[in-house]
Amino acid sequence: MANTYLSSSFHIIFVLTGFFLIKFVDFYLGSSILFLYILLAWLFRRTGFDNISKDVIVSPKSGRVLSIKSGYSHHLIGDDLLEVEVGYNFIGGYGLYFPCCGEVCDFYDEHGNKKILVLFQSDDGYKIGISIRKNIFGFYPRIWLSVGDRGSCGANFGYFPFGGKILLYIPKDFDVAVDIGSRLCGGKSIIAVIAGAKD
Repeated sequence: MANTYLSSSFHIIFVLTGFFLIKFVDFYLGSSILFLYILLAWLFRRTGFDNISKDVIVSPKSGRVLSIKSGYSHHLIGDDLLEVEVGYNFIGGYGLYFPCCGEVCDFYDEHGNKKILVLFQSDDGYKIGISIRKNIFGFYPRIWLSVGDRGSCGANFGYFPFGGKILLYIPKDFDVAVDIGSRLCGGKSIIAVIAGAKD
C-alpha cells in the first residue's frame, strides 16, 4: 500500500474503480481515475525522517519562509522569542513534524478555534511553540498527539490537508539558519541551531 495519509479503503476503492472502468466501460475514463488517484496519493504522501542532532530545530512543515522576527513575546511561551513564519507549499507534502527531540507540553485552542498552539519541550529544556491557523480552504491540521507524547526530531505527528501557514516560536538561545524566501522540507530542513553549536 502506498505510504500516504489516506486510508487503505481510499486506495482500494480508487484502484479497483479505475481498473473496472478500463476493462468494462471506457479506457480513457478509467485512466483518468487512476491518474487522479496517483496525483492524490503523491500530494498526501508521507516522508521518512533522518536521525537529526539534538542541537537543532527543523521545519515542522514544508514550505517557504515568509518572515523572521526577533524579540517577539508570546503570552504562553515567553519573551524575547524568534518567530519564523512558514507559508504554503501545495506540492511539497502535507506532513507535520516534531521540530526538536522532546515531548509535547500542551495544546491550546487560541481565539476560539481560529488557531491551534502546540508546545514542545526539547530534551535540553527549551520550549518551542507551533501556532497553526486554519488554511484558506477552511481545513485544520490532523494531529495525532497527546500531552506527554515524545518524539525524535523530524518525527511525523500529523498532516495539514492542502497546507497552511504556521508560526514557529523559538527561544532566543538559538541562531536562525534560514533567510526569508528559503524553501524548507518538513522534518528535514534545519531552521535554527543552538548558539555556538554551528562549529
